[in-house]
Amino acid sequence: KNKTFSEGFHVSPKGFSEILFITNPFGESENRVKKAFLILERVEDDKISFKIKDTNLKYTIPTSKVYKAFRTITDQQALLLKETDYFIKSPFDGFNSIIRLSKWKYGSNLNWEDINKEAMKKRSEIIIPERFNPYSMNTHILAVYSDDLVVIPHTLRFGKGFSKEDAKLQVLFLNSIIFLSQLIMNKEETTGEYIHLMDTDLIQMKYFNLDKLTRSDKDKLLKLFDEISQINFPSLKEQLISNFEPRRKLDSTVLEVLGLDQTKIEVIPSKLYTLVSEELNYMKI
Repeated sequence: KNKTFSEGFHVSPKGFSEILFITNPFGESENRVKKAFLILERVEDDKISFKIKDTNLKYTIPTSKVYKAFRTITDQQALLLKETDYFIKSPFDGFNSIIRLSKWKYGSNLNWEDINKEAMKKRSEIIIPERFNPYSMNTHILAVYSDDLVVIPHTLRFGKGFSKEDAKLQVLFLNSIIFLSQLIMNKEETTGEYIHLMDTDLIQMKYFNLDKLTRSDKDKLLKLFDEISQINFPSLKEQLISNFEPRRKLDSTVLEVLGLDQTKIEVIPSKLYTLVSEELNYMKI
């Protein structure tokens, strides 16, 4: 299989994402739903309940009419996706009224066959943002692993061709200080606080060469994934300043697998944390 990263489901023209994505407001703040239109309220076995933001208008949709999805990395604190958003894959009672209240101006005569075909292509277990602010208190991690295939919008990138095991390994590397350092170094000067991860950037980035990892290395990394994947990480900035223990463990294990000796592993993460923190502060100015 060819392992690549690709753009998610294209939600344009204006209003298309409003009528297709139901956003889960998990997290301690309202940041996740700041740009959302449909807000998840409750999930049951056979249906999910949601409302239109800033209204009392509530709806239910059978679970058979949605895919699990992931709309934004904002406030996602763990490497493992524990709660999902949802993607509407066919019309249901009340859908026409949602369309009328949304910014979508092209009527309810949608080509659901094409929408489903495209959504099926844009599902993955491995997710990374296309644009994010590493300085933001709402940015905690850089890549997410999902046990379920989730539909990704074009504002995110997803991994294609990875097995579940390989996806976990790559998510560890994508969250490492090595990958973050690459991002900071390759960052365009014109983007201010935000980093844009273009397809060309992803091609040039260094990743784990999964074919060259030994079984022992893979097992070591998978054990680490099981240990830290459900831990809620503080903001990226806080992790670096506080030497956050799970972050340190992640980086030390990645460096070990890359073949560095123990004396270097003890000093390199701290040096990189300081350098990256300084660069983030510089970006903020």
